[in-house]
Amino acid sequence: MDMRDLQVFVELAQLRHFGKTAASVNLSQPSVSRLLKRLEEELGVELLERGTRRVELTPSGVEFLAHARTILAACERGIREARRAADKGSPKVTLGVSTSATLFVLDDALLEIRESQPETELHVCHVRDGAQVEALSTGACELLITSTPSPNETLASRLLGREPLVSVMRHDHPLAARETIELGEFYRERYVDCVDRDSLLGRVIAANMKACGVGQAGGQIVHAGDFLAMLALVAAGYGISAIPASLERVCLDGLVVRALVAPPIEVETHVWWAKSLRSEPARQVLACLIGDRGTAADPRTIGRSSQPSD
Repeated sequence: MDMRDLQVFVELAQLRHFGKTAASVNLSQPSVSRLLKRLEEELGVELLERGTRRVELTPSGVEFLAHARTILAACERGIREARRAADKGSPKVTLGVSTSATLFVLDDALLEIRESQPETELHVCHVRDGAQVEALSTGACELLITSTPSPNETLASRLLGREPLVSVMRHDHPLAARETIELGEFYRERYVDCVDRDSLLGRVIAANMKACGVGQAGGQIVHAGDFLAMLALVAAGYGISAIPASLERVCLDGLVVRALVAPPIEVETHVWWAKSLRSEPARQVLACLIGDRGTAADPRTIGRSSQPSD
């Protein structure tokens, strides 16, 4: 048994289909079948129940899958740590940013990181919503910016700030003549949506709308693939949308931003990190992010989801 066997088994357990798995791991379907059979013989148990269209995990397969994922994650983490130890160059810190978050609210902290730690290379990577815990546990990033507190006991988190959602529309839209727009009125307009309804930010917005007594948008919902596509559709007159206030600076020409009121919706920005974080450069970056200047943050003594006093 080797890592390749475990990787193929995990992929097969996820896809539940030999043909799709073979294409995903660049093997022939017979090779995948032989690999699985060899793995089952080595373990002495059946891992999968094979059907005509789909395969299912046996109870032994379910149990082994959890351990296989843990082993692969540990190997990946070991490889990263070994490469990091061998790197004699500048210290590096990888900052993950989830789909539902924005770095614009952290301008001052990022500036201080650059000025106080000029030798540190700060790498920023995108982490899709739903993969935040995995990104930190496997070492893909050391710190993570997202829009909710950490749900995992092995991770800590700190609220960095709150900002309102604001409406964005063409300058000649009828609502553009107003300084403020009531939430109920806003959601009766045709709405351009670039947020996955199942994403963290999507759930935050939905929860706030429900708390405000606002249901689904009354007008047509136009779905955009990403933030820039959403702005382009709004600029072309397909509808209006909502963005965190810090993103106003990147709006396209011809768009205007108006406050949403009665009541306003706020979104949050949090930073997550592993409680076992040992990297001194990462702890220094964390200290700048949470406002604990002058010393490296100790991940064991920072309260989970602590909120700054008013």
